[in-house]
Amino acid sequence: MQPSDFKRKYRFKSSNSNDRWSYTIAIVISIIAFLVIWLCF
Repeated sequence: MQPSDFKRKYRFKSSNSNDRWSYTIAIVISIIAFLVIWLCF
């Protein structure tokens, strides 16, 4: 995933509060995934 795609998705999703909530969930999932990988290795 390119940084430009990340910013474009953020701008697109922040237009709607419901979509912003799903964006927040995606951040939490990515943090949990990072912690799992970090703890396993």
